Amino acid sequence: MTSVTTSLTVKAYAGFLVVKPHQILKFIAWSELRATDISPMPGSGKASWRLTPSAIAEFESKRQAKPKVKPIRQRRQNADSEVTKYY
Repeated sequence: MTSVTTSLTVKAYAGFLVVKPHQILKFIAWSELRATDISPMPGSGKASWRLTPSAIAEFESKRQAKPKVKPIRQRRQNADSEVTKYY
């Protein structure tokens, strides 16, 4: 059995992120954000989604900005590098 935790509605989380609720619904439809349907008959009619704190934390960590890794530049090899120069 799962423990009872505080969950957010789509509208409440959209308000927190300052986006429209349909954007949160898109994230749910694209499986980027996990949510639980608590409607009386799931799969029929309008869904009533709830977002758990763990699902929100997972979603935010996946979409967090990451520093860009610079590739290591390799020096160009000279065509004469195999020739030994004596002068």
